[in-house]
Amino acid sequence: METFKQIVAKIKIILGVNRDYEVAKELNLSLTNLRQRKVRNSIPYKNIMDFLAKKGISINYFFYGQTPESLINSTEEYILLKYKKTNITAGGGGVQDFIEIKQIPFSKELLSEINIKYITLELAKNIGDSMEPLFSSNSILFIDTQDRTIKNNKVYIIQANNELFVKKVKIHNNKVLLISENKFYSDMEYLTNEIKVIGKVKAVFKKCDF
Repeated sequence: METFKQIVAKIKIILGVNRDYEVAKELNLSLTNLRQRKVRNSIPYKNIMDFLAKKGISINYFFYGQTPESLINSTEEYILLKYKKTNITAGGGGVQDFIEIKQIPFSKELLSEINIKYITLELAKNIGDSMEPLFSSNSILFIDTQDRTIKNNKVYIIQANNELFVKKVKIHNNKVLLISENKFYSDMEYLTNEIKVIGKVKAVFKKCDF
């Protein structure tokens, strides 16, 4: 595996630049942080993978020199979906941070069967019962992170006051209602400028007890 110093040099070639500052900016790091990481050989893998995704560069090609042609047989049936292992609340709320991010191979054929476009898709887990019986706690949500235009009574991941909620959403005048399926929970109301739409929930893998 290459050192972080070698990786930085490779990124400079990709960008056609010479300065660490320009690499730090692309990796969303401070210049001081980048230089300290070079000294410690501490590789910020998430920042690099985000950079590669933005530039459309294969991770396998960047790190291991594997050409796209050599990967066709192993990847043509699967897509790597980003799984944000966090607690998106379907309950009363609470400060939510992305505690772990991993990539999970998923069948393109299955996603096609349930009519999901996987290009901008991410996975996350919800906690809480406020969306029951639509789906239960610990269900896995398939989120289209580019579908952020709210359509009334559709389910979205919403960020409000540093909290993440999965709710049905309705806009009325300049206000946004976050609506629970479970009638034991009250609706929440925000101004449109107080919320951020993370993405639309396209499908759910429910937790089932057989």
